[in-house]
Amino acid sequence: MRAVAEKHWVMALSDLPGWAVKQALDETAVESTVRPTPAAVRKRAIQHAEPYSRELTKRKAAEEEPPRAEPSEESKARIAALVRGVVGRGGSDAD
Repeated sequence: MRAVAEKHWVMALSDLPGWAVKQALDETAVESTVRPTPAAVRKRAIQHAEPYSRELTKRKAAEEEPPRAEPSEESKARIAALVRGVVGRGGSDAD
């Protein structure tokens, strides 16, 4: 029976950082006189890990930003046409 209970806990918490799970377990043990449930510990661990996870995601996205590719000649021509259309309406600033 204990092995089944341990497996249930592991399945519920295995995708979370260990430090967050430990902190959540410590807090729920102090606050509660009854044994905490995996769902309660999971909820608390997610609350602890969320700010760290958001920051890590931001850093990773910034590091993995692909370098900008050079625009094609066709793209440059379209941009030039758009710019000419805007600059052409400018009056005294137009070439």
